[in-house]
Amino acid sequence: MVVERPGLLTTVQDWPGRTGYWHVGVPPSGPMDDLSFRLGNRVLDNEEGAAGLECTMAGPALRFAVPTWVCVTGAPVEVTVTGRRVPLWRPVLVPADGLLDIGMTQGPGMRCYVLVSGGVAVPEYLGSAATFTLGGVRRRDRSRPRRRRYPAARPGRARSVGRGARR
Repeated sequence: MVVERPGLLTTVQDWPGRTGYWHVGVPPSGPMDDLSFRLGNRVLDNEEGAAGLECTMAGPALRFAVPTWVCVTGAPVEVTVTGRRVPLWRPVLVPADGLLDIGMTQGPGMRCYVLVSGGVAVPEYLGSAATFTLGGVRRRDRSRPRRRRYPAARPGRARSVGRGARR
């Protein structure tokens, strides 16, 4: 997955995030809407805590080199795959060289989540892949977001979520 446009604030998160370090000045990290995050991962047959992207207000444009299952959850937002509108909360197959484009959140809520089959493979810090911007964890991701590459952790497959699901 290559970041073509980073969005307003797009960070890597995992669940339950980074916990247990308040005593050394590191607050808990992880997705703000952990239910949306975990459900999106389950739709893709990922572990609930697999790393994904949290997008605040304006989402990213992501290009995928290989066919990849994704699920976008959270706040209402327009999502397209190579110019074709696709549903939220459903598994969607992005074709090879396809562009997943996440628009502006339309409320209620201001965060949406992009979950990828297999999760996003990034190194952990203090037991978590979660971004902690004030502490500088994943600062490189924020300082050079465009053209940044994020590999999937492992190949996966989407689970059926009922009528109308795309497999």
